[in-house]
Amino acid sequence: MKAIVLAAGMGTRLKPLTDSVPKCLTEVNGKPILINMLENLKESGVEETNIVIGYLGNIIQDRIGNNFGNMKVSYTTNPIYDKTNTSYSLWLALEKLGESDDLLILEGDVFFEKRLLNELLRKDQPNMTVVQKYNSELDGSFVAIDNGKVVDWIHKSRRKEGFTLSDKHKTVNIHKFDYKFVEEQLKPALFKSVKESNGKEPIEYVMQEIVTNKGGKITPLEVGEMKWFEIDDLNDLKIAEKIFGNGEQQKNLNSREFVKENIKMEKLSIDKVRSFHGGYWRHGHLDFHYLFNHHFPTPEFYAELAGKLSTIGNCYPSNQKVLAELLSKWKDEEYFNAENLVVANGSSELIRLFNDHVFTRVTVPLPTFNEFTRMDEKKIHKYLLKEEDKFVLDADKLIEEINKSGSEYAVIINPNNPVGNLILLKDIEKILKSGVTLIIDEAFMAFAGKENSAEQLVSRYKNLAIIASCTKSIGIAGLRLGYMLSANEDVKKK
Repeated sequence: MKAIVLAAGMGTRLKPLTDSVPKCLTEVNGKPILINMLENLKESGVEETNIVIGYLGNIIQDRIGNNFGNMKVSYTTNPIYDKTNTSYSLWLALEKLGESDDLLILEGDVFFEKRLLNELLRKDQPNMTVVQKYNSELDGSFVAIDNGKVVDWIHKSRRKEGFTLSDKHKTVNIHKFDYKFVEEQLKPALFKSVKESNGKEPIEYVMQEIVTNKGGKITPLEVGEMKWFEIDDLNDLKIAEKIFGNGEQQKNLNSREFVKENIKMEKLSIDKVRSFHGGYWRHGHLDFHYLFNHHFPTPEFYAELAGKLSTIGNCYPSNQKVLAELLSKWKDEEYFNAENLVVANGSSELIRLFNDHVFTRVTVPLPTFNEFTRMDEKKIHKYLLKEEDKFVLDADKLIEEINKSGSEYAVIINPNNPVGNLILLKDIEKILKSGVTLIIDEAFMAFAGKENSAEQLVSRYKNLAIIASCTKSIGIAGLRLGYMLSANEDVKKK
């Protein structure tokens, strides 16, 4: 058994680490990806490994040499690594090896445990590829499996409209092929691809041609609980370091379970997790920052959104006037009209605009949502509610504080965040009749009943502005949609 490792690429997404070190020598917990791979190959009985080098290839040769223990190491140089893809690198390696034994083919950015390779070699099927059932943390190339056989091999660039991932398997980029398959299927398909594309196609295109048109039979090996991770960028590297950390508790855990368990063990700081790509959910944390609606959005909603993704991604959004007109269709009430609406990138954007461009002197009862306190200290009068009163807001006392501080504006959250108290409409009207311009954040009003919403007062009181969020009640925190409802022309203009 021989092996080919494809390691010619530049690893640009791992910069700055790959400015001076080839991608395959990137370290995971102090061990380079390639060293881990060669150790596993050697211990699995592989006689020779050919490494295809290109970018900083001399560093690989100097580091590894011509032997790795009792395993021979040879090299194939791809001189045009920056202009070609993996199919060209593999074709060069097969040409150099000539008529070979059975082959393992691995891409040089996969960190994996030895038992994965042992399991692959133990299986009787001559031609296999290692795969993992789709989950939301996996991306890249996928295969379709039918009746225990790979029936399609889909590179990310070839996903057609309506392509679904939920029934697919991610390729781990570790394959086992016998001599007959290499000679009769792989080599001819590679030669055709290299000739027609000048070597610019990825190996996935070749494999798709083999399994769909040439009838090549390839069996999948599912990783199950065996650990692996493909390292394309700095975020992947951080996850891999969690997956392959030390400790007995990490045994027999798959990637997703391990990340959860290991983050708990290391007690990662919030600041460290915030430096990773994605939310807390992507790194094994349960995120209690936002409420989650189990009933909306519906699958139909997401299906329609997915169908419009190319438009959403490629086109500028509509202007404020159009967005307000669209939003006004949401509710039938006369006051909920385009003239009274300002649509924003989440209610947080509205709060920042109020803090920076609207408020001159404002009274803010505390405790409250801390975004409303992030302004020039000269603007804000902080009115501390009393714990012994269970932080209940007294309208008369608030009016007294407003007058005493000379505030033109006041802010209340209703129901209050974080204490949850609800201010009744009669008290809100009392505050409005004092003449102050009142800003009410109703982000949680859907849970208190719309009969308690001050939106119904907008037409009667020009000194009222409602801020609302679609994050909590509808459950679309990631889409960032909020609005202000007000008949106050000065506030809307600002």
